[in-house]
Amino acid sequence: MLKSFEGIIDNCGLRSFQQAGGSLRLPPLDGGQDAVPFWANLDERFATAVLKELIAGNRRRALSLLEENAVSLGTIPAVR
Repeated sequence: MLKSFEGIIDNCGLRSFQQAGGSLRLPPLDGGQDAVPFWANLDERFATAVLKELIAGNRRRALSLLEENAVSLGTIPAVR
């Protein structure tokens, strides 16, 4: 089943990943970080695989799985 997710990507890979509608903590807008909030639509079986990799500390692999399997993926614009 297709579901919506959100999270944060940084230079080390996937930093956070959760079902949309939660309380995503957006990174500060100081310009010094390279963290990017995102949204994705993903089949929940692939979402489970992404989450398992993230929990195991495999942040780059988690991001790769997300990118390979997302039906749609985009950034969340920063609000100043």
